[in-house]
Amino acid sequence: MVNRNDLRELRQVIEEARIILNTTAIPDSRASRAKELVSKALTMTDGLIARPTIADAAKARRTGR
Repeated sequence: MVNRNDLRELRQVIEEARIILNTTAIPDSRASRAKELVSKALTMTDGLIARPTIADAAKARRTGR
């Protein structure tokens, strides 16, 4: 199972790719698609980071939350 630290590291790598895309001269058609994909990857990673982990779910069951 992937832990949150791994997901945060993945997010940092994707964010760095986004910065490179925004600061590098690339033909518009390629750059726009790459930026779109990186943006989607960031959104997906943020969603995974925000999801409760199995440990969180187990703790919630034990405490009744």
